[in-house]
Amino acid sequence: MYFIPVLDIIKIITLIVHSIGIIGNSLVLMIIFCRRSTRTKAYIFIANLALADICFLLFQIVTSAIRVPGNLMIFSFYVTFVTITVSIHTLVLLAIDKFLTLVLVYKSVVLKTSRNLLITVALLWAVSILACIPGSMLLDMDHGYLYQAGPYVTINQTYNVDKTPYQAIFASFFAFNYLGPLIAITVMYAKVIYQLNYKDRPNPGNNPAEIKVIKDKRRLTFLMIAVTVVFAVCWFPKWVDYYLLFFTNVDNTNETYRIFSGFAYFSAVINRAVNPILYAFIYVDFRKQALNVFKQMTVCCK
Repeated sequence: MYFIPVLDIIKIITLIVHSIGIIGNSLVLMIIFCRRSTRTKAYIFIANLALADICFLLFQIVTSAIRVPGNLMIFSFYVTFVTITVSIHTLVLLAIDKFLTLVLVYKSVVLKTSRNLLITVALLWAVSILACIPGSMLLDMDHGYLYQAGPYVTINQTYNVDKTPYQAIFASFFAFNYLGPLIAITVMYAKVIYQLNYKDRPNPGNNPAEIKVIKDKRRLTFLMIAVTVVFAVCWFPKWVDYYLLFFTNVDNTNETYRIFSGFAYFSAVINRAVNPILYAFIYVDFRKQALNVFKQMTVCCK
């Protein structure tokens, strides 16, 4: 069967992306916490994004390596839902942060204190931990209907169950963790990009300072577009996969579907691996600190 090697290749590439994501996010956290110059308000949300994505990637590696027992499947759902929710809504918080800083400048000075940002992060974790409990419990109401197939979850089509509760759960999850955040991020970043490139557009001439401002604005514009597109594109196949699984009568043993499902999972993992790296490395001082760390590691290895 031709699809078995394809699935194996996807699994190997996914494992590599898992590893790259864990290393990259760990590097982001290490630089933020170990370097005084990066322990600032600007990096609180980036550190939280990296932490949530490390938790997600580590848990996915564990569940890929071992078959989760049926009685622990609900816990598997729960941890996955919590880490995804925190990660995605941290992207929204980063968009709000940019919106406040560059559009609502005066309110930003009042609202963006280190204390307020840390409280926001703590509330995000608390709300996510509580909000994901009902959905995780409902997904286990027909024990054995959902089961693990490699690193991802599928359904046992021999069960004759009412799909309506599952459809409601995943429709809510889609609205809360994809459509809503995507709309919020797109609207806020569009407003920020307009502010940067049209309302506050400097005339550089030969002034080095103004030229640097324009370069910084272009870099930030690229970041906001890249983050939005990466999030939308990487998660879309996974939601198509869920739609096929719970809203249609797709045969989940079909070769084409299994390859698509593996690709959809791989695509979602990519998003978790690259986001904090995208955010962190757009900052010049962070890149300098990263280079210093690499140089020190190179010296130590000699």
